[in-house]
Amino acid sequence: MLYLNPDTTNTITVTWTERASTGNRYILRLTSIAKNTTTDFTLLKSANLSSHTNRYDQFSLAVGSLETGSYKYEVYDTNSTVAAALAVVETGLAFIQTVTIGFNTYVNSITYNVYAGGIFDPTFDQTFN
Repeated sequence: MLYLNPDTTNTITVTWTERASTGNRYILRLTSIAKNTTTDFTLLKSANLSSHTNRYDQFSLAVGSLETGSYKYEVYDTNSTVAAALAVVETGLAFIQTVTIGFNTYVNSITYNVYAGGIFDPTFDQTFN
């Protein structure tokens, strides 16, 4: 799943090279699930930001003011247009959101109490005396 923010440049990490053919670009087609409208983004293979292209690819992508919501996506390997695509490299779901997903973390401290009768509390269960 791709998580994208509108009105900013997103860095996406994908593995498209694994299934790519000989085209010189990828076309990422986003289709709004709610409205069934499509928007195409062209990403040149030469613009791959990854330092380990045999493992993963990284691209910068600005979606502009595309409406927030859920999208399905297809990635085409081509030299020109989607109609002339050499291969469909990947399909999946994308979500355009206005806030980042964050996770709250908490630090817990565990306190152990030693009771006079040992590690068991005799006031809780009298069989441990």
